[in-house]
Amino acid sequence: MKNSICISSFLGAFFVLAFLIALQMLASLVLYELGFKFEAGDPNFSGLIMLFSNIIVIAALVHHNGFSYKNLFHENRSTVKSTILLLVFPILLTFVGSVFWLSDLTSLMLLFFPAHIDEYLMMSRFLSGGLVSIVVVCIIAPLMEELLFRGVMLRGFLKHYSEYTSIMLSAMLFSLAHLTLIQLPVTYILGTLLGWLYVRTKSLWPSILAHAIYNTCVMIFWSVSEEKIHQDSVTEFNSVGVTAIAIISSAIGFYMLRLLLVSKRG
Repeated sequence: MKNSICISSFLGAFFVLAFLIALQMLASLVLYELGFKFEAGDPNFSGLIMLFSNIIVIAALVHHNGFSYKNLFHENRSTVKSTILLLVFPILLTFVGSVFWLSDLTSLMLLFFPAHIDEYLMMSRFLSGGLVSIVVVCIIAPLMEELLFRGVMLRGFLKHYSEYTSIMLSAMLFSLAHLTLIQLPVTYILGTLLGWLYVRTKSLWPSILAHAIYNTCVMIFWSVSEEKIHQDSVTEFNSVGVTAIAIISSAIGFYMLRLLLVSKRG
């Protein structure tokens, strides 16, 4: 089938993900051997490696299947502009709110699986690199990850599995790709929400926007709380009031998305 992405099985997608991770590790090793000294989490090198490794993998898959990039990004009958304008407010409610209650889930994980200082330092470098970090975290990562996990993998799964199973499998691979135990529940939930949004809209742009909003809020949240986290080894949770408001915000946003997308489908 020339008009379908070849990854229609979980095993095939898993091997592609394993190849991508191996490619990134190899690129890091080659750069290091060539004399480029950098620490884990350095956004300058991490961003370049992420960008080019994903481009190689995604381009190979798309070229192999003769798929058009235009349809890869947007198959909805509505225009990209009208789709985004319709959904931007509920997306903001859903994903800005999710930053707070998902951060509490991360804090809960840290109670059982305390982070090593190296993990903290890697995250700190990645999120605190100024303009480079902003570009990598808020633009490159959402674009590349949505192209791979929703545009390629989830699209392929939908040819073989039910919508529910496809979303769950793509979210599982998305969480595995982050390679940290602490982030597994958070990235799985985030991947599920992004996958659902892609399936309902038949467009990558809403999920790219949602992913970018989430990552931007995480960067802001980190910049505000980094010094406190560094000085205090006690795991911090948001106040009950903040968490409650965040959950309500996400619930209202998700409800609005459901109403709008059911109406749009109809």
